[in-house]
Formats: sequence, C-alpha cells, structure tokens
Amino acid sequence: MSENWDDYADNWNDNDDVIAYSHHAFEALNRFTDINDLIIMDFGCGTGLLTEQLISKATSVIAIDPSCKMTDVLKAKSLKNVTVMTSLIDDQFLQKHTELKDSFDMIVASSVCAFLPDYPATLKHLISLLKPGGLFVQWDWMPTKEDPNFGFTLDKIIKAYNKAKLTVLIAENVFSMGESPSTMQVVMGVGKR
Repeated sequence: MSENWDDYADNWNDNDDVIAYSHHAFEALNRFTDINDLIIMDFGCGTGLLTEQLISKATSVIAIDPSCKMTDVLKAKSLKNVTVMTSLIDDQFLQKHTELKDSFDMIVASSVCAFLPDYPATLKHLISLLKPGGLFVQWDWMPTKEDPNFGFTLDKIIKAYNKAKLTVLIAENVFSMGESPSTMQVVMGVGKR
C-alpha cells in the first residue's frame, strides 16, 4: 500500500469495498443516533463518500483530510452545505482555526484512526472541537492474526476514550468486510464529551 493517499484519489470512488464500508458505517451511525440538523466534522473524509451521506441529514459538514488529491475530488462534487479543508488536525490547525473550538455536535472518523501517527494526540485535538455533550464516532479495522499491531480492539478504544475523558457510549464490532477466510471485522467506538 502506498504511503501517500494522493495515489488513491483518482479511483477511490470506484472501489466497491470503499463504497460498501462507507454505507455500512452510515447505517451503523443511524442505528445508534439521529444526525438530523447536526453540525458534523468528517475527519479523514477522503473523497467524501461518507460526507455525501452525512449531508443528506446534517445541517452542515466540514470535511477534512490531509490529502490534496482526495479533497480535490470531494470539492469537485460541489456538495451544498459542505466545507472542504485540506489539513491535519494538530496544534497549528487549532491555533489557526480558533473559531472551530466547541463547534461540532459530532465528529466522525471512518477508517482513519488506525492510520494516525499519534492517535491519542489527535483524539485530544478533535475532542476540543466538540461542543460539550458532542459525540466522537470512529470506525476502524480490528487487528487480525496476520497483522495484530494494526487496528483497534474494543479495549484499546475504551482505554483511549477514558484517557481522553470521553464517556464511552459504544465500543462494539458493527460489521465485517470481505469473504471468509479473509473477513475483516470493523469496530465502532462512540464517545461523549
């Protein structure tokens, strides 16, 4: 797999697995909560497959991804009430965008957190952008026998949320992808600020 997400941008919207993942994540979110009229950040939005579904119910979505080519694909969709930003979420971002502090009802991260170089620090930054009572929702791959160090166990999510002072509302396996024997499990974590 390439180290640069820009390399995947041109064909991302044509990948059946990526499309299915975004649909499963959106369905799991809707089973858990009502997103009507919320202000949502789609962190690690890629080309916006989940963003498109979120904006069908949300008031507005800010879609953020560090890949210029991914966000260019999303910008070309010209989605109403969607603001697209190309950035990491770090100290510089928070200093530059002080208007975003305490402004989101929900932040979602779909198949993103397992790829972060510093998940605890990024989680802390993201939480600072949530309104009090706001929700952080992540979907990520669970570790496999072949790659036990990649992904999230339920325990790892619970410990990270507790350390970040999020109230854990959900930490469970919500769907799987692929055919047996290479089926991969996806965990959903929901924490409340």
